[in-house]
Amino acid sequence: TDEFKIPALPNPMRQPFEFGGYTNNYSLTLVAMDGRVVFRKAVNEHKILQQLPTGVYTAFWTKKGFTKASKLMVW
Repeated sequence: TDEFKIPALPNPMRQPFEFGGYTNNYSLTLVAMDGRVVFRKAVNEHKILQQLPTGVYTAFWTKKGFTKASKLMVW
């Protein structure tokens, strides 16, 4: 398998995060605890992650067909 490291986002996240550099090589989907998708970014898509409600989210990072999940806290 093609191993990859999950990009570093500030955790807990307190301010906007702008995707750029190596993070553009990943797609990202953030899912709230109730199953709602609250943020989505495609590979090479320029976006700023901001104004998420306080809570814990599951972050699904995908690169070259492989996906890893992590938790992201916002407060």
